[in-house]
Amino acid sequence: MTITTSTKSLNVITDDEKKVQSLNEVIDIESTHSGVDEIFGEEKRLNRGLKQRHIQMLALVGVFGTGLFLSSGTTLYLTGNVGMFLSYLFVGALVGLNQLANIELSCFVPLTSATVRQTEHFIDESYGFALGWIQVYAG
Repeated sequence: MTITTSTKSLNVITDDEKKVQSLNEVIDIESTHSGVDEIFGEEKRLNRGLKQRHIQMLALVGVFGTGLFLSSGTTLYLTGNVGMFLSYLFVGALVGLNQLANIELSCFVPLTSATVRQTEHFIDESYGFALGWIQVYAG
């Protein structure tokens, strides 16, 4: 929007023009990083709006599931205090390493439906297909 006075021309940018200008800048930035789109044929745009607290809550849910509370009594009865501590320490280390591997793959190849698509690319397409149906039936 341009306002012209008798001697000077004044450019005033409204809020709508700022939104359009910032939207064009975002589109330009995203369009230059299309390496993942070309390799994997991904056509969807990811919404990268997760904050640190969201990621921490997802990690907690992944580690502390209902199985922790349901199987604690049986484990304590069968193994005792030290056995229970060692078993939870071992399984906790395995789950932590699994979460780190998932994080690494998600940062390396950010895709929607990440586990299925990453399995298709890094292992085999048929294995990714089977994993997708396993997740459908398990969910």
